[in-house]
Amino acid sequence: MKRVIVPAVLASIALALSMSACGGSSASPTAPTTPPSPGATRVIGLAGNLAFGNVPVGQEVTSTITITNSGNAALTFTGMTAPGSAYTASSTTGTIGAGGSLPVTIFFKPTAVQSYNGTLTVNGDQTSGTNTLPISGTGTTAASTTPPATFAVNGTVTDGTSHGVLPNITVQIVSGTNAGRSALTDSAGNYTIGTLAAGTFSISAAATSYQTTTQQVSLTGNARVDLVLQRVGAPSPTPPPASGPIAAPGLPPRTSGNTCSLNDIVHPASCVNNMFGNATFICEDGARSCAATSQGACSSHGGIFCRVQ
Repeated sequence: MKRVIVPAVLASIALALSMSACGGSSASPTAPTTPPSPGATRVIGLAGNLAFGNVPVGQEVTSTITITNSGNAALTFTGMTAPGSAYTASSTTGTIGAGGSLPVTIFFKPTAVQSYNGTLTVNGDQTSGTNTLPISGTGTTAASTTPPATFAVNGTVTDGTSHGVLPNITVQIVSGTNAGRSALTDSAGNYTIGTLAAGTFSISAAATSYQTTTQQVSLTGNARVDLVLQRVGAPSPTPPPASGPIAAPGLPPRTSGNTCSLNDIVHPASCVNNMFGNATFICEDGARSCAATSQGACSSHGGIFCRVQ
């Protein structure tokens, strides 16, 4: 699209040309001008909003106006004037038929920090109508680019058993926003990962002899995330067979191997209606059994502790 500058001095130039054509004599005859048709009307009208507001220097904004002709003959416009050189137009000349209209784009691109207020005037051969519109705009300092906000995550890594701090532990963002960022805990177990973009991610801590722990974080500002590492449990060793006197819970230590003394004989309720009046076995957890034989006795109480004699 061809754009032309809207001159502020077009009217004065036209006036100068008119004056030159009318002054002095000339040997060459001039062609007679065709008089306008009797009753011909060319009624100009302008519609549109040319209040551009504040625009940073060097940036460009646009608005469209419509030039109308409500007369009964073709209207020819020959130029436009506007305040300053910040305004240009997609077209400054043209012909609009009777009852027709023409859209024209007006461009505003300020070159200095100042106001460009005034009037846009469309010059032509109109016989009547309104050929002006208010136009305004202000050049402002170029907008600065603000970098996106960033945040930090910090916290302490501790031992889940002793609750002591854990130094030299790797804390890492393993997935999501900021994935790959990491830090080591200091001598006090503290860590900080800074310059993080807002978003959701998983953060984890790992160390030898500890289970890896992971937490989900939804970051919208600076956040504290404390991490607790649980020790990896070693399998419990199988206890060796008892080689000396043993004791069931709540019973005195045995002194005669795996037999119970008469002092340990009791009459549990479960034995009252049984053929055995007394308990026949004492279990590892201290319960009494009424079983006639060792088979099945104390099966749900840790096994047989001693046989009653």
